[in-house]
Amino acid sequence: MTGSARGATAGSAARARARLGVSLFFFLNGFLLAGLLTRLPEVKGLLGLGTVEFGFILAAIPAGSIGAAALPAPLIRRFGAAAVASVGTMLLAAVFVLVGAVTVLGPGSPLWQGGEGSGAPGGVPGWVAAVPWIAAGLIALAGFLDAVADAAQNVHGLAVEQERGSLIFNSLHAIWSVGSVSGGGFGLLAAALHIPLWAHLSATGALGIAAAAWAWRLSGAAGDGGAQRRIRADDPEEGAAPLISDPGVTAVDDGVASHEREGLTAAAARDGKESTAGANAVPSKWTLLAGVIALGLLGAFVEDLGMNWSSLYFSEVGGVGVELAGIAFVVALSGQLIARFSADALTARIGRTGVVLSGGVLVTAGMLLAMAVAQPWAVVVGFFLSGFGSATFIPTAYGAAGTIPGFSHGMGITLASWALRIAMLASSPVLGLTAGALGLRYALVVTVVAGLGAVALAMSPVLRRSTGDGRG
Repeated sequence: MTGSARGATAGSAARARARLGVSLFFFLNGFLLAGLLTRLPEVKGLLGLGTVEFGFILAAIPAGSIGAAALPAPLIRRFGAAAVASVGTMLLAAVFVLVGAVTVLGPGSPLWQGGEGSGAPGGVPGWVAAVPWIAAGLIALAGFLDAVADAAQNVHGLAVEQERGSLIFNSLHAIWSVGSVSGGGFGLLAAALHIPLWAHLSATGALGIAAAAWAWRLSGAAGDGGAQRRIRADDPEEGAAPLISDPGVTAVDDGVASHEREGLTAAAARDGKESTAGANAVPSKWTLLAGVIALGLLGAFVEDLGMNWSSLYFSEVGGVGVELAGIAFVVALSGQLIARFSADALTARIGRTGVVLSGGVLVTAGMLLAMAVAQPWAVVVGFFLSGFGSATFIPTAYGAAGTIPGFSHGMGITLASWALRIAMLASSPVLGLTAGALGLRYALVVTVVAGLGAVALAMSPVLRRSTGDGRG
């Protein structure tokens, strides 16, 4: 075998290891959180919380993630995306272990039932009253670490995709969904076997720490070297040359190579001002980022409906029993999984905006069907179409944000991630207020608007430019 052939084989093996490594990051991110979510009723009971107080505990996750703000970008530039994703995931797993250990000491724990206390009413030590606050703080810290790890794994995934030269970004988000299903299933099994919450979270936490360390080793230097230099257009902190300072330089838009228009200078990219390519103006970096964030916000609203409201809708509007209500959730998640595993091949054929356009049509049609017919079969079909159609909105937003010229490395994805988490914090209240005003059946009008918004965005030149479909 010649030296060049051996080098090509070694390069191919390194890219395969990097693909496995970044896939593990996405899987773990979904797996760890889902394990806790499936046992939330136990958390509520152990902490001795009412419904209102428990709602604030749940809000600690998005609140903590919003607090991460712009932290991921400088960490990624300093240490590399794979390192930040790995350490962030390991710390996240460790925090979930602490959540399990602290929760078992809560006011509702069997430890305090009939035991001798320290003078507090009911034999419960006085310090136990602080346990729910400590748990809330840990859950907020988990949200903070999740935001950091999530931004880093998306940057790393984008870089690995570009080094491979083939589309994998949607399938990475599909693997996140697989992780969520697996973590949820493991949590349900643990609950069915009466495995204590602390033991369950300790086991998954240890697994998460070991797997994240292995994923970092698999990644090696992949994604933190050449590919990440290619996707940043300007990094003044490291003195990197602008990606598109010279005509004819090939830029990579989320894995799709394109020749940027001549005349777009480094100064224009740095300042975020519009430049021109012949007679055509190039939108500023902030305009491009606003477009992809808008797409992500629409995706967040549709996904929140499928995650948090589908079971209630199926029960109260579809008229099925409570024991069958979860079918709508499973169907919505199944549609998302199928779409994400097939989206990369479809994107290669019709482009990102084509996939978003068709997805917006499916979301709109599915939600209109569920509202208009309001029968079990229509609700099931409607939520499947909604999950399938919206599956690529957030991955497309992340992928496009990571390749917008003019932002320092990792900043585009960091800003997009922060905005999406604000949307996730607001989406359920908006849906709840709409249901209060129009009734739950017609609250789906929010997602109809989201689907129509995705169609409008897909037809706009801003989204076409930011996703790489608008090159000319």
